[in-house]
Parts: sequence; C-alpha cells; structure tokens
Amino acid sequence: MKYFCLKIKNFSSIISAIVFFIFFSFVAKSQTNNDSLVSTINKLIKSNDSLLKKTNTLITRTDSITKNNYVLLKNYDSLVKKNIPEPAIPQKKWNFDLQLDQRTSYYNSTTSEFSSSAVSIIGLSLGWTHKGRFRIGAGGYFSNVGGKKTILYKYNPIIQQQAPNAQIYTLSQGKVYLVNYNMQLYYITPSFEYAYYKSKWLDLSIPLEIGVGYSKLLLTDNTSGENIPLITKSGQLGKSDSYLIPSQIGAAMMINLSKDVGLSAAFGYRYVLYESAANLGDDFNAFYWQAGLQLFPGNIKSDLKRDFDKWKAKKKLRKEEKLAKKIKS
Repeated sequence: MKYFCLKIKNFSSIISAIVFFIFFSFVAKSQTNNDSLVSTINKLIKSNDSLLKKTNTLITRTDSITKNNYVLLKNYDSLVKKNIPEPAIPQKKWNFDLQLDQRTSYYNSTTSEFSSSAVSIIGLSLGWTHKGRFRIGAGGYFSNVGGKKTILYKYNPIIQQQAPNAQIYTLSQGKVYLVNYNMQLYYITPSFEYAYYKSKWLDLSIPLEIGVGYSKLLLTDNTSGENIPLITKSGQLGKSDSYLIPSQIGAAMMINLSKDVGLSAAFGYRYVLYESAANLGDDFNAFYWQAGLQLFPGNIKSDLKRDFDKWKAKKKLRKEEKLAKKIKS
C-alpha cells in the first residue's frame, strides 16, 4: 500500500510538470505574438507620422498659394477702384467715325412768291481721321421745306391755263390761289476737315464741303389738288426741280465726352456753286449752324474687348480663390 501511494505521488508530480510546461510554452508564444504586434503598431505609427508631415507640407504650400492669390486680387481691386491709368494704346493711323448731324439754315425765296423760312437739314456723315488731325469723309443730307404749308399764291394767267380747275379767290389785294407747297432737298457731299487745335476735352477745326444735290418744289391747289406751276417774281414760268452743287465752309468744335463719343457743333455759310434752274439755286445761299453726335466705333470695339478681358481675368482670380478656400477647409 505504501508502494502504491508512492507511485501515485510520482504520477501527480509528472502531471504537474507537464501542465507547467504547457502553461509556460503558451505564455512564451503569447509574448512572441505581442512583440510582433507591437512592432507592427510602431511601423504604422511611423507611416502615419510620415503621412502627417506630407499633409502639413501640402497645407503649407496651399496657404502660400492662397496668400499669393489674395495679394493678386487685392492689387487688381485696388487698380480698378483707384482708376490707375493703363499703359497707353498706340493711336491708330486712321480712325473711323460716324457723325449724326442736325443742321438749321434758311430758305430764302428770292425768285418766287414764298417767304423765307428756317429749314432743318438732317444727315449722316462717315469719315476717317488721320492721326487725329485731318478728316476726310462723305455725308448724305435731306430737308423738307414747308411740309405742305398753305399760302396765298398770286394769280397769273399761266396758272389758269395749266391748272384750270384751281380755285381762284378774290381778296382786297387781288386774285389769289390757296396753294400747298413743299420743297424737298437731297444732297451728298464729300467733306474735308482740319483740326488746328486738339486737347483732351476740346477739338477745334475748319470743315469744308462740296457736293451734288437735287431739289424739287411741289405746288398743289388746296381745293382741287391740281398741280400749280411755279411762277417767278418776274411773272415768268419757272422750273420746279433743279440739280445743284452746294458748298459750305465754317468753324467747328467737338467736346470729347470720352474717346468713344463726342458732341459736335458748327456754324458757317452755304453757297450754291451751280444750279440747273436759276430760279431755285440762289434760294439756298444762307448761313447755317449745326449740332450733332460723333461716335468712334473702332474705339468702342477696342474698349469692349479690353473690358471683356478684364472681366475674364477677374473671374479667373475669383475661381482660384474659391478653390484655395475649399482645399484649405
């Protein structure tokens, strides 16, 4: 029995040794795995540190770009607000312009029964100016004298023969016709103009024009509507239409509102050099004055293009600013 108990005791010792061996083996293996895990974690930390450094570098560069864009935008806004003049654009050798004219003159009836009256002449002139001094151009003009005005027209046997249906009225001054009259004048003229004084706001010049034109006088009886022949002051039958060569010279000024637009004014004298009907031509010899608007389409086009380019540049800067803010956030 004592031997048997000793055997059991030895067996228990062996079992305990085996258990302790297994336990220490497991602990050693766990320690090895923990060391591997710690090593992996350390590597990840180092990798994260490197990534963080790169991110900080990128943010620093982004901040630098953003600051530069802010500086550019502020400089541009300052330039726009302060209206700092831009580099001068070389002046074109020839500059195209368009001029709208409103001329006022007189129709002096020297050979017929009509009284003198103020005349409005409307026209359009196109021209080219050489180096801001010498302008050459051409214009077309129109005038409507009378506008179917009704007048008393002295009786003449020639009228009774050619317009038998015209109504004759007997007044204290004798027999008369009640007549509607209308004078129409059309002419085109080349123009030459020299600017002897130029400044930023004011130009002074001498305009000269010589052209060709056509005038027609229409007389109708107020009652029957029948055409009435033209009778001169000498009592002879006159010609109701005429071809003429008008000329005029004067003094002009232009107020430069900008390099695109100007207000023009002028005065002078118009003289008819030739007329096919002697009874009409002299009636247009008179003083004139005019006011108009002068436009420079070439300058307007250049300004529009420059303003569009400015708008595009500013829009680009705004876009870059938004992008920089987005990256920073």
